[in-house]
Amino acid sequence: MKKIKIPLISIIITYILTNLLFKIIGFDFIVFHEKFNIFNFFIDFGTWLFVFVIVYFSLKKFLK
Repeated sequence: MKKIKIPLISIIITYILTNLLFKIIGFDFIVFHEKFNIFNFFIDFGTWLFVFVIVYFSLKKFLK
């Protein structure tokens, strides 16, 4: 298996951008509630990362 190189900074930037985008639309995909706690953050980030990885690999396969 070859190493997957996705720069962490781009992941964080896309995470923040998608979060803001969904906030504007009003769709709370990533939950930044008043009751913000780190546990919720990691659950949401994990879910988001899972979706991101699936989309990333399907795009890579599609573009090959």
